[in-house]
Amino acid sequence: MPARVWRAALAGQIDDDVSANLHRIGVPTLIAWGDRDEIARRPTQEAMAAAIPRSRFVVYHGSGHALHWDDAEGFVSELTAFVDGVAAQD
Repeated sequence: MPARVWRAALAGQIDDDVSANLHRIGVPTLIAWGDRDEIARRPTQEAMAAAIPRSRFVVYHGSGHALHWDDAEGFVSELTAFVDGVAAQD
């Protein structure tokens, strides 16, 4: 489905600004983003990473919004390492 269709379908969610509350997220957060994502833009992802304490921002080169499909092996590997790291801290 083209990005314009997704944008229209999710307009309310995309337009809702929750940035003022991001600092309240108190759990480790993985922000995974594909550099070919036409829905979520990099500056927005970087701003979230800066606002969320204990966040990690990872860029998948050549992947779009569905990076779990575009690079399933890389995504699962990164997610597993992130979860394992969080579990080791507890």
